[in-house]
Amino acid sequence: MNVDHNASERPKKIGYYLACDIDLISQGLSLQNTLASRGTNKRLGEVLLESQAISQDSLNEAIHRQRLDRLKICRLFSGLTDDELVGFCDLVQEKSVAVGEDFI
Repeated sequence: MNVDHNASERPKKIGYYLACDIDLISQGLSLQNTLASRGTNKRLGEVLLESQAISQDSLNEAIHRQRLDRLKICRLFSGLTDDELVGFCDLVQEKSVAVGEDFI
């Protein structure tokens, strides 16, 4: 994503958007690290969902809000209104690309 790094706003982590307390997020991060040390890489939202700390609806809402904020700071979408960005949010999804992996 072509992010304007001069902007005062930076993309926020998913924990910022989740409707749960900081202790649950900390527990989820701890479990995420434990899983990673065993070779299983999972996103924080997935870990919290599987441990039933959050609902699927809550995770979807957090992802939607995070996506909207990410699009707002991307220069490519800077000319769109908030309403247009909200509509666009439903059409896009993020993909992770590992280091050294080609993305076209």
